[in-house]
Amino acid sequence: MTLQKIIARNVRAIRLVRHLRQSDVAELTDLPRTYISHIEKGEVNITIETLERLAAAFKVNPLILLVEDSMRGWK
Repeated sequence: MTLQKIIARNVRAIRLVRHLRQSDVAELTDLPRTYISHIEKGEVNITIETLERLAAAFKVNPLILLVEDSMRGWK
């Protein structure tokens, strides 16, 4: 799986576990909701700055977003 797809899967998984809407994440990161949607679909390559914004919004280490299956066991 590509890193882009891993990030997409992890962003969506964390968002759902935290019971957030894409619009909530957009507000927390100061990014457009449509961009969050594209991230979750793996349609865009994000910058390190965006990765840091997402991690800060979710209150996780940025590495969590980069590791395949890092969401296993989260509830």
